[in-house]
Amino acid sequence: MNAAMRNYQLHAPLVMPALLLCLVGLVMVSSASLSGSLETPSSLAVALRHGVYLGGALLAFLVVSCVPLDFWRSNRVLLMGLAIALCALVLVDGVGVEVKGAQRWIDIGPVSLQPIEPTKWLVLVYIAATLAKHAEPGGLPLRSYLEPVIALGVLSALVYQQPDFGSIVLLWILVLAMAFLAGMRLSHLLAIGATSVAALGFLAVTASYRLDRLTAFLNPWQFATTEGYQSVQAQIAFGRGELLGLGLGDGVQKLSYLPEAHNDFIFAVIAEELGFLGTSVVVLLFAWLIGCILRVGRMAWRDDDRFAALIAWGVGISIGLQALINFGVNLGVLPTKGLTLPLVSYGGNSLLVTGAMLGLVARVDKEQECS
Repeated sequence: MNAAMRNYQLHAPLVMPALLLCLVGLVMVSSASLSGSLETPSSLAVALRHGVYLGGALLAFLVVSCVPLDFWRSNRVLLMGLAIALCALVLVDGVGVEVKGAQRWIDIGPVSLQPIEPTKWLVLVYIAATLAKHAEPGGLPLRSYLEPVIALGVLSALVYQQPDFGSIVLLWILVLAMAFLAGMRLSHLLAIGATSVAALGFLAVTASYRLDRLTAFLNPWQFATTEGYQSVQAQIAFGRGELLGLGLGDGVQKLSYLPEAHNDFIFAVIAEELGFLGTSVVVLLFAWLIGCILRVGRMAWRDDDRFAALIAWGVGISIGLQALINFGVNLGVLPTKGLTLPLVSYGGNSLLVTGAMLGLVARVDKEQECS
């Protein structure tokens, strides 16, 4: 009993900011989905489903935090194979479901799975295990890049077919950041990074809809009724919110003006209703959470447990990068990308995976204390 209590207390610095972000998300998703249409059952269902998803995320956190890290380390190839299989399965006609021109979902009875979400988690574990396996005192040898580059190339090709260009960019940034922290030589990082940027840049400008999105990003007000619509409406929400906001539930942009108000653009709803003060609190909560995660990774690195350290750092980079991009898209300083705000936005897949990621960090923390 005492040992269980010590383990529970051990996670408190990590759990507290995560729970606060979940609470903010529950309140703001409820506001974004209910206000203006209280009598609509489908709107009420959004808030109720979000609560269920939060329960699922908590369960995922608890389950993963109980699994020894050696399990993930020893099954790294199987995990990567599962990621590739999921991204291939979504492309099969009759299995994958097309929504708004993209085939990114698999219907499993009453629920839908977006394979790219668990793929982020699986790739993170695979890369951490692979880099830790090949790490040497002088840094990562060149041969250690061959296997992950091939695996990620296959995975990227499958994700590109969905199409989901933004997720490919996120995966490569995550992998390169983890490789750099693992000891990748600067010359290798620059070479692989430059090649990746050139390839991704070519893919970005060769698709007309991506090029239109980039053009609209540079001047969204010129395309306020087409490609720049989401960015313009989000910026209006920020302008209306000013310092203290219009008040919880009193926002206007969420009422059919701002698309995906309870999902991708929940940060804009927060800005309009709670103002600069509310958005600052959210940013600080993410900084607190990421700081706690990185600290766990640093402790593992000091104990010479490279796999555990890379797991924690990878989770911190993944959550922090996704939050940063969501902030940028909502503020209009980054091109529009359908990306949720971790722990805050509505979405079962994202919440479950984020909960599982935090469970990995909790496990790292627990094993460091027990060692």
